[in-house]
Amino acid sequence: MGLAISFKLIELNGTIAKYGYGLNFDNFEGIFEVDTSRVKGEVTAKNEKDIYFNIVIPCNGESSKFGLAGKLFVKIFRYYQEHGHYPKRGGHYAG
Repeated sequence: MGLAISFKLIELNGTIAKYGYGLNFDNFEGIFEVDTSRVKGEVTAKNEKDIYFNIVIPCNGESSKFGLAGKLFVKIFRYYQEHGHYPKRGGHYAG
């Protein structure tokens, strides 16, 4: 059985983006913050400390500390690297 995880940008404060996220679409009960602006290129052991990722409120159904939010972080990180700004909303389907 697959999981549909959705997210939307709640607030942008400088380079720190705050996102609501949750299971299924338009359910944003969890909140996490991310700042990927200082990382250029691929994440390595040398630059991973430059990534800021913090789960403020885990969503219901979060199976591990970084389970659902971590999947979204990767998607947001890749989008930021490609476009130079954070996505306003989106989702991820893990089948």
